[in-house]
Amino acid sequence: MTERRKQKYGPIYKEKMGNFTIIVVSDADDAQKVLRAEGKYPNRSPIVPLIEYRKKRNLPMGVMLSKDEEWKKFRTVMDKKMMRPHEVSCYADRINDVGDDLLQRLKRCRRDDGIIPDIEKEVTKYAAESIATVLFEKRLGMFNEPIDPKVEDFYESITKLLLATNELTAVPPFIFKYIFTKNWKKLVKWSDKAFQFADDIVEEKRKGLEKKIASADDITRSGDRIDFLSYVIATGKLNRSEANVAMIELLFAGMDTATSTILWTLYNLGKNPQVQDKLRNEVRSVMKDCREPDANLLEKMPYLRSCVRETLRLQPIVFALPRITDRDLVLSGYKVPAQSFVLIGSYIMGRDESVFTNPQQYMPERWLRGSDRQGYQSESRFQYLPFGFGPRMCLGKRVAEMEIQSLMAKLILDYEIKTMNPTENTPVNRLLMAPKDKMQIALHDLV
Repeated sequence: MTERRKQKYGPIYKEKMGNFTIIVVSDADDAQKVLRAEGKYPNRSPIVPLIEYRKKRNLPMGVMLSKDEEWKKFRTVMDKKMMRPHEVSCYADRINDVGDDLLQRLKRCRRDDGIIPDIEKEVTKYAAESIATVLFEKRLGMFNEPIDPKVEDFYESITKLLLATNELTAVPPFIFKYIFTKNWKKLVKWSDKAFQFADDIVEEKRKGLEKKIASADDITRSGDRIDFLSYVIATGKLNRSEANVAMIELLFAGMDTATSTILWTLYNLGKNPQVQDKLRNEVRSVMKDCREPDANLLEKMPYLRSCVRETLRLQPIVFALPRITDRDLVLSGYKVPAQSFVLIGSYIMGRDESVFTNPQQYMPERWLRGSDRQGYQSESRFQYLPFGFGPRMCLGKRVAEMEIQSLMAKLILDYEIKTMNPTENTPVNRLLMAPKDKMQIALHDLV
């Protein structure tokens, strides 16, 4: 719909959704103005169903839903460990262990024709297991056979929670809570299950830590290998309920970000064998006899990073970046007053033919440096914003990048990837951008 709107109205237009007015922009200069004008506490549109659930259960709003000083308190605690590359690189061995378990699982469940029957489920479990090792230094047991029923329920609750939230996003609370209540009841049910599972993990870890922590200063300075929950507890800046919500939000966010990007990268590589061959040659030349890619090795793989970046151009994690403007702006010649709800159209901007040559083509070379770069005509950093920008940038960015890159490096060394979908699989907006059709990915052993 937004692509048609842009063709009809240009790079800025206004939509009415009930009582809300939304301004959609798809020009890099306008995106820069909106994001550069963010105040001390950047504000984005609330996810109303999730806010209503938190109120119902008397839970803190956390970094995802809070505003102003409350948001700053959460974000300050989280940034130090989650947004610094050096901090995240220390978790490479844990993530590699989870990747090895996923590869073994894929071998066991692969059909004779190479297709993985439910690859979305397997990749989601990998993402959940990986982020849990970073947050709690704990394995959830997603790949255990048989899997613990509680772990299976947690996986199901996450997927159904997202679906229920998506159904309610554009519906006023008084309608979904008191008139058409079916999806609201589902959201409450699956949220309760997910929060209880994650809360049990947090409390188990907390009890062990409370016996060991003699001084907050000791543990927060004790080295890079401390897990994230231990660090948050030791700072003393969040109370028990706030720390629990913070961990749960990071667990959910880390799962969604990595899962979507891994699936679409597999899909794109499976449709572009020449790209896949080029990537395999790069990984082989860097890895040599090594099987466990750490941060130093991944840094030497620019084409791998470019493949992931090109995936995020074509199939971004979210359809648009929402912001509420802090002051009056002029966007594409129009006056936009303060407190306007603006959507920065990431999906549309990634397919702008004036910026990207053959925008529908999967071309990782767009993201290489120097003379190897081709197919990308913009120098603006605001043309491409896969993880957002500024203080509201995605908290799971660093961990997700390591999860995605390390897994792709392992897979490309062992398998030829083929996309078996009979028709083009397109992204659709379901709170996050999701495949319209079930992914059909085949993995064939390399000869």
